[in-house]
Amino acid sequence: MRSEFEKRQLAVSRREFLAVLAIASGGTGLVPRPTASSAVAPRDDPNVRVDATKIDNGAGGLASYLALPAAPGQVASLIVAHDALGLTPHFEGVARRLAAEGFAALAPDFASRYGGTPAEPGPAHEVVGMTTWDEWLGDTRAAFGWLTNQPHSNGKVAAIGFGLGGSALGRIVFELTDLTSAVLYYGRAPPPENVRRIDTRLLLNYAADDPLVNPQVGAFKKALTEANIDYRAFSYEGAKHGFEDDTAPGAYSPEAAELAWARTIEFLKRTTA
Repeated sequence: MRSEFEKRQLAVSRREFLAVLAIASGGTGLVPRPTASSAVAPRDDPNVRVDATKIDNGAGGLASYLALPAAPGQVASLIVAHDALGLTPHFEGVARRLAAEGFAALAPDFASRYGGTPAEPGPAHEVVGMTTWDEWLGDTRAAFGWLTNQPHSNGKVAAIGFGLGGSALGRIVFELTDLTSAVLYYGRAPPPENVRRIDTRLLLNYAADDPLVNPQVGAFKKALTEANIDYRAFSYEGAKHGFEDDTAPGAYSPEAAELAWARTIEFLKRTTA
């Protein structure tokens, strides 16, 4: 039987999923399985090499998508935390884009312990919604340890999370303090009492039109400032929850996505240098 904590986590992911679904579908409630945009993240980019790997997480293995710069050498690593629809082709594309920028990008399927992300969004949401914050933390620890032991690692690991993945990172950063930095895209704020425990540089990208997340943002930023946490926060006018996802036509905002991505890359390169 699920604990009350786990039930609250499931309810949060369900609300997040329904909000994103409504935005992405233009209000119809129906949206096809996302596919990666070849114009944004081509699968055959000669500057990127990809691989599938399974990481020991003590729970049957953490299936992951790895994207590396084609050129040999040691580089900073990134953990990509997907949203409530799981490890879709879009997030594989995000990993490739990060690899093209010179990072080793690992996109785990955080639903691995429940059989992995299903092919359709409805079942995917149900399976991803089974996960708990503790499981996200444990899997992120496993991914962190795996990355730091790879020959391509320079020892520095950061993370980037979107939606539910951003919400999870907001909780992970005060537990996994070895992360060099973290970028949260429209993630829900962590419990205020834990903000002072954060010891990781943060970049927060929010959508101005996001009733799911924005009610918490002011208090979160206030708590970060009072705790003297190194952070930067941006809100993108006219943008909705999911604005960076080019596979969600109802939410995607090209201008906001481009600006947020530029800020993200600058921040990650600076904080992992």
